[in-house]
Amino acid sequence: MPTTLIDSAEIRQSRILIIDDEHANVLLLANVLEREGYGDIHTVTDPAEALEAYVRLQPDLVLLDLMMPEVDGFQLLEAFKRHDRADEFRP
Repeated sequence: MPTTLIDSAEIRQSRILIIDDEHANVLLLANVLEREGYGDIHTVTDPAEALEAYVRLQPDLVLLDLMMPEVDGFQLLEAFKRHDRADEFRP
């Protein structure tokens, strides 16, 4: 059975959403990803805006801080799940 690998250039085109209330963490992650060749990076530092960004952007990958004020990462994961199709997986 042949294995099909995803081309690294295709992976670097993935849309990534970073959600963290600490601006320094967001900058660090975004800089590391940009240095590695990722170009479609979006950031949110206000947890109250995270769900709207998730729905609007439909990211391929979410990097999410779990411990945030007001709306924590666990609550956001539950909200994200309500907006995904049943057969959809988003790391």
